[in-house]
Amino acid sequence: MTKARGRRSGSSGGSNSSGRSTLDSVKYMEDVDLELTPETTGGASRVPQPPPRPDNDDTVNQMRQLSGNIHIATARALQKINDHAIKQERSLTEKCEATIAKVLGDFGKQLQLLVENSNSTLREIQGLRGVNGEMQKEIGSLRKEVQGQRAENKALQNDIGLLRKEMQCLRVENKELQESNAALRATLKKECEEKDKVIEQLKNTIDDMDQNTRMNDVVVTGLRIKPRSYARPVANTDEPDEMDVASTEQQVVDFLQSKEVDVDIQSIDTCIPLYGRNRTTPVVIVKFTKRKFKVALLKQGKKLKGTNFYMNDHLTKRNAEIAKKALI
Repeated sequence: MTKARGRRSGSSGGSNSSGRSTLDSVKYMEDVDLELTPETTGGASRVPQPPPRPDNDDTVNQMRQLSGNIHIATARALQKINDHAIKQERSLTEKCEATIAKVLGDFGKQLQLLVENSNSTLREIQGLRGVNGEMQKEIGSLRKEVQGQRAENKALQNDIGLLRKEMQCLRVENKELQESNAALRATLKKECEEKDKVIEQLKNTIDDMDQNTRMNDVVVTGLRIKPRSYARPVANTDEPDEMDVASTEQQVVDFLQSKEVDVDIQSIDTCIPLYGRNRTTPVVIVKFTKRKFKVALLKQGKKLKGTNFYMNDHLTKRNAEIAKKALI
């Protein structure tokens, strides 16, 4: 169509050479117009500038023709740009519609979930309202209990105040009692010490009296005594009868005289054999009529050296312990 217009304009305006140059110029401008896109022009249509004005007056018609062709090419380029923009707008519209549909679908799902959550929340709220009512009732009962507790607490505080006063009085009395108790303790301690001294003195006196009763006694160990009566082993008693005593005196005197110990049976008051459970030989207590006979017998103790027969003074337990410590 452009070529036809160019031919018509060329045949009316001049020679064939001028028409060809015009057609070439139009093709050049069309090629230029095809490259005029929004990407190359920055989104705005750009009208191509006409070539510089020739100096020759014969080419005026050609310039007019060229100007018309330029306007046509410009219109075509604008039409192409418009079509391209419409296509982009359509694609963008389709994308927007798809995005909006997707967003609306997601929003619908979220809205449905929100409705379901709202329903469950409403049910929970209704349950909480029931619980709240029960809690309010319990709170009311608790308030009443708290008020009762406050009244009891106030009464207890009053009682505690009275108890504190009584405690203060008791502390004062306790302090006084402690002081009097300390004085009594000191007095009792002093009295106990004095009584202990008296008791010790009495013990010593009793021990001395007991020792005086044993003043004429000699303890003989290691001598086997043959009893004349067999009633004692059967009766299982430690008390000797008269026949055992008489036999014991004679056996002790006979044994001592066999060891060349000078002793007279008339100087012996009595002989008491003491039998023990774990002893094979009894312990014989020889009581003399006078102390001098006892001393004379003990002086002859060296004559019994080498035998299992022993003679010792009849001591009390206290004096025996003192003697034992003295020997150690």
